[in-house]
Amino acid sequence: MPSSTKIWAIAAAAAGTLVPVATAMRLGWAQATLVPSRIEWGLSSLVPTMIPVIAVIAGLLLIRWWSWLLAAGTLLCLPMTAALFLPSLAGHTSVYSFAQAGGALVLVAVLGAAQELMTQGERAWAATIAGSAVGAGVVAAALLGATWLRSDPGLAYVAAVPALLAVMAAVLAVVLHPGAAAFRPSARLTVLGSLAALLAFVPALATPERISSVLDISLDSLGRRPYILVAVIGLAILAAAALLAAITGPWSGPSTAGAALVQVGVVVPLLLTSASVAYHPWYGTLTALAGFAAGCAAGASRWRTQLAVTGGVLCALLLLLALAATGGDPEKVVSAAWIPGGLLLALLVATVTCTVASCAEPAAARGGLPAVLGPIAGALVIGGRYVSPLTQLDGGEPSSGRLGGSGHLEISAGLLLAAALVVAGLGLAATWHRSRSQAQPGQERP
Repeated sequence: MPSSTKIWAIAAAAAGTLVPVATAMRLGWAQATLVPSRIEWGLSSLVPTMIPVIAVIAGLLLIRWWSWLLAAGTLLCLPMTAALFLPSLAGHTSVYSFAQAGGALVLVAVLGAAQELMTQGERAWAATIAGSAVGAGVVAAALLGATWLRSDPGLAYVAAVPALLAVMAAVLAVVLHPGAAAFRPSARLTVLGSLAALLAFVPALATPERISSVLDISLDSLGRRPYILVAVIGLAILAAAALLAAITGPWSGPSTAGAALVQVGVVVPLLLTSASVAYHPWYGTLTALAGFAAGCAAGASRWRTQLAVTGGVLCALLLLLALAATGGDPEKVVSAAWIPGGLLLALLVATVTCTVASCAEPAAARGGLPAVLGPIAGALVIGGRYVSPLTQLDGGEPSSGRLGGSGHLEISAGLLLAAALVVAGLGLAATWHRSRSQAQPGQERP
């Protein structure tokens, strides 16, 4: 790899890692995990939603100039950091919308950098950068920690450091790579990615009144079970996103599913492990960063598929073990097992990073990496997260409390096992395809 290419690749990965860390410390847990914690209905939410959607669609259309998109995304996040020193900015909804738009644009841009490296034949570098782009959001959630247990007033000010470093890294990427990328993304995949971004408007359009009319259930009954409203929205997003993923192609579709399954599967375990290290913040930070480094190293390895499968299976078994060892009450881990909790946190971060890295190469067919692992996978994650409360009911009602879903770790274990199976299937299919291509040259290589 030419030295200049190596430098801008590192710059892109650095900016993509630092931006979610910076914004998550200000936006909170929900944005750090890229999964909204609540739904805002009505026309009043259209404008705040429109800004991130426009940013994603513009990013997909201009993805060949990903270095400039990277710079634009980091700049959009700066007002959020500036609000630390100018409190008057914190009261503007647009500041939060711009931060969300900036984070989404950075994710798309970094995936664009990974796509260019994939086109140049640098598969290990491309997989590592794609994995780090998604894994960084998980690290940010872990660094934020369980704020309802222990909140560090100075933590938000620390966000200024990665925000400024991200700007410097993005500027470096622009200086070293100012021109258009060599790859040309498929118009069909760009359209599918744009449609996935538009699914963000579903909560604004599917109001409780409309849902009540479609389901023929009274508003009072739905009001007593608000999780049903959220689940209906999630099912709509999930079904539409699954259809879009299936249309992307035989390689991109399973890749999207694998990346989404692992992200949904780690949400509840991340809540549990973050709470377990809440009173040991330095230990939690070090384990999260160590897990991220291990995930990036595994993603760069030629054995990334095997390592991703191993990580997914191991995480699932440990979750089932925690469920059995605590008599079905894993919240005991929070108060009594902070050291194992931190180690599990590291394994979860590493597994997400390596799994997404393993899905990068199959998703890169026809220049579709930014669309497939960006908005399409993101829509699947959001839809799956909205639906998940239906799988965590106790006596017909959702579990209460911040760690309410921790009593149903078998669901998370199942999702992680499913992600491991998808990745294993992709690996086996790729091996068979390569062996067949030796006898029949000219076939599309995943």
